[in-house]
Amino acid sequence: MIKSKTTVDIIYEIQNKLNSANLPYKVKVDIGQAMEGADIGINVYIEGKRNWKLHEQINNIIQDVLEKENLIAYIEWHYEQENL
Repeated sequence: MIKSKTTVDIIYEIQNKLNSANLPYKVKVDIGQAMEGADIGINVYIEGKRNWKLHEQINNIIQDVLEKENLIAYIEWHYEQENL
């Protein structure tokens, strides 16, 4: 249950933090389906191949925003260049 901010506000805040993080690939977030008891669902789209260091960096940014709102997210990861 989202308390003080709407889902759109939270997604917008996450996107702004990702945009200012100087990541090597373009990253977009969108509202996803909340599953497995999560408060919010997030789709993460990365225009690049799977990279665990990048994955962790993005996840940390998302979790920082969610912790302020005391939310748990179900995150679905989508990589554009899966087979590279």
